[in-house]
Amino acid sequence: MPHLNPQTQCHCPCNKTQFEVSTLPKIRFYCHCEICQQVYQKPYSDFVVVWESAIKLPKQGISFNTYKKPPALQRGICESCHKPVAGLLTLLPGIKIAFIPTDNYSDPSQLPESSGHLFYHRRRADSDDHLPKYKGYWTSEWAVSASIFSNLMLSRSKLTP
Repeated sequence: MPHLNPQTQCHCPCNKTQFEVSTLPKIRFYCHCEICQQVYQKPYSDFVVVWESAIKLPKQGISFNTYKKPPALQRGICESCHKPVAGLLTLLPGIKIAFIPTDNYSDPSQLPESSGHLFYHRRRADSDDHLPKYKGYWTSEWAVSASIFSNLMLSRSKLTP
């Protein structure tokens, strides 16, 4: 994986909501679910996953929408441009992660390669790449959960700021 400065500055598309990420992302996916299509206004979202403790969000300028259906991800939206800033999810008490759109990094080419396409059965167009395509709710949830466990949980001590 290319080297990123551990203190990375990020921002929403309009640049009014700025925040810091203090760790290197290890997980990246493309999500084709209908919620992401609606929130991102794109055929899919492209995001990385880090510990929530590694992200320092501003106290103002972000509104959070929680979808009641599992996994109940709180999606933080910039109040100025109405674009996603970061999604927050509590897996278990004391285990919290953040989903950050790759567009919010100043240089997304420095991020890890995607591990695959989630909710591929909801795709708007086929993706012609070598990445795995996970179809169905449980298959997609398992793919991202397994990646979180293997990449974050097993190296938690290395990633905790």
